[in-house]
Amino acid sequence: MNACKHKVRILDINIDKIINQIESAGGNHFDVLYEKIYVSDINPPQKSRWIQLHSSVGEIAKPTLNEIIDNRKEKTEIIVSNFNDVNTFLIKLGFISRSLQENIRIMYKLNGVSINLEIFPMIPTHMMIEGNSRNEINEVLKILEIDSINVTMIDIETVYSEKYDINLENIAYLTFSESELNKIKDLISNMYPHKVNILHDIAVFKLT
Repeated sequence: MNACKHKVRILDINIDKIINQIESAGGNHFDVLYEKIYVSDINPPQKSRWIQLHSSVGEIAKPTLNEIIDNRKEKTEIIVSNFNDVNTFLIKLGFISRSLQENIRIMYKLNGVSINLEIFPMIPTHMMIEGNSRNEINEVLKILEIDSINVTMIDIETVYSEKYDINLENIAYLTFSESELNKIKDLISNMYPHKVNILHDIAVFKLT
């Protein structure tokens, strides 16, 4: 089960500007991850409970039970070694995936706080900040000159529905378009040339 962490999300960021701010403040870039996520209903289906199977390039898989409790989303997850084996296991238990989602995370650390620039299909890039306390997060927000009015704690499903009027329940394959992938390619090639091989990995991984 996840340790208790404090998280906030900042929507509609200017990715070039925020990368410069993070790096100018001494933030350390340590990875770019492509994630593929299968979403499955429990049996019988419940709106407040569902299963996600996360995997990034390299076959690290994270089966996660999501629950809405007192209007908050709580997660219980484990980490296993092989995405396809876990997916087969879930299918045999009757958890058939109803959708496939993908995203890219550009990951930094600043003053011990995790900063993820999150690129999802169909919506502008946003930023997730995660720390051990709200004070830690507030310090990073101050360093990056982010006004608290732009900070939210809503989850990604609510971001899609409330901010962009996109109902993910109606989208079976939430995947990047060719134009979105071209922008991602340009970003990674210009900002993180040492990670350019991930573009090949994405092309291969999207087929599995």
